[in-house]
Amino acid sequence: MSLRRWAAPTVGVPDEVGDVSKTRLALGLLDRLAGQGLTVPVHVADAGYGRSVSFRLALEECGWP
Repeated sequence: MSLRRWAAPTVGVPDEVGDVSKTRLALGLLDRLAGQGLTVPVHVADAGYGRSVSFRLALEECGWP
């Protein structure tokens, strides 16, 4: 069962909000910070992110080492 299907009735998640992977969610949050002119001096992630090549490559592409 997806988190959205489980949580939507409980927390009022709008129907137009779809499932988003942890990686996409994290990159989206970092992108929002950058859009507001804010930077994150250090990125700390759990092992799941560390194994995600796409996540690490996206950080590099955005200039977030």
